[in-house]
Amino acid sequence: MEMILAILLWMGCISAPNTYQQSQIDAYTTQGQQVINSVLASQSQQEIIWQQYGAVVPTLDIVDPFK
Repeated sequence: MEMILAILLWMGCISAPNTYQQSQIDAYTTQGQQVINSVLASQSQQEIIWQQYGAVVPTLDIVDPFK
């Protein structure tokens, strides 16, 4: 999940620090599935994205309003 959040940050779908509902993250993930799959298939691309965005991933709050 942390890598997906970093990818969404990289894609510009979300920003940090911020709070998002799980349904929003799910929607962004669905919309960007092709790009996300491409990044997940490339270890070097993952490393680049993690270097840029990994430090801010903990500043994201993902809430599930149904829990």
